Amino acid sequence: FTEGDDQRYSVPVMRVSAELVAMSERHQAIAAIAHLDDGALLIDAMLDQRGAAAVVGAALRKRTRSGRHGELRGRPRRNRLGKLADDPLRIQLLGVEQSNSSVIVDNSVIAKLVRRLEAGLNPDVELPRHLTAAGFDRVPRVAATLDLDLTGESLPANVVVVHDAIAHESDLWVKILDDVGLAIDLGVPL
Repeated sequence: FTEGDDQRYSVPVMRVSAELVAMSERHQAIAAIAHLDDGALLIDAMLDQRGAAAVVGAALRKRTRSGRHGELRGRPRRNRLGKLADDPLRIQLLGVEQSNSSVIVDNSVIAKLVRRLEAGLNPDVELPRHLTAAGFDRVPRVAATLDLDLTGESLPANVVVVHDAIAHESDLWVKILDDVGLAIDLGVPL
């Protein structure tokens, strides 16, 4: 691309050993980012429960990690969240989103990896805060974020956003459409 603005994307990478690839049909079916000389694969970490647990765990713990391109900071909004992602078996991978990757953790929170990074508050953080401040109490609370300082930007980007999970037989968008449709049918003002 030679025209337009530069864009930044988050792709957490995980190494899967050759032994694990050989034992698991699931890893053989995952599109690899790279095939390594020793038979191992580099994959998107959000496609594996262990990788997703590490990514989400970074958001749930108040820790800072420094890298070549800045600092990554976990910002939990309440106590006792850190251990939720310790067991990869508590991670339920979701495949319903197109541009981001989400997982349910311990049936209590949902974590979304924001693929396209932009400085400032992500709408998934800003909107619940605004609605709660306006007195709307039926919005999932933000439980944590994982923030990344971006080179040349004054504000960090939200890389991972963790909300309280809402149990429903479908996804939140379908639930909202169902609730709005019912409110309209009943004549309830919105």
